[in-house]
Amino acid sequence: MIVLLIRILSTNSDRQCQIYIVDILSNLSCENQANKSLMIRNNLIEILVHILRQSDQSDQIIESAVNFTKHFHSFTIDFRLDLYTSTFNW
Repeated sequence: MIVLLIRILSTNSDRQCQIYIVDILSNLSCENQANKSLMIRNNLIEILVHILRQSDQSDQIIESAVNFTKHFHSFTIDFRLDLYTSTFNW
C-alpha cells in the first residue's frame, strides 16, 4: 500500500489528493521504522521536495509535509543507513 501511495503521489498533480496521501503516509510512518525505510527506499523525500518546490507559500501541502517530517525525527542506525544509502546511491 505504501509503494502504491508513493507512486500516486509522484504522478498525481491534484493538490488535495497529494495532501491526503502525505497525511496517510505520515500516519503510517509514525513509530514504524520498517515503513520509514520503505518510504526512503522509494524516494518519498525527493518526491516531497519536488511537490514543495511547486507549491505556493499558503498551500496546505506545506503543513502536511512538515507534520510528516516530524515522524521522521527518531532515526535508528538502520534507518540512517537506509537514508544515506538512498540519498547518495551507495
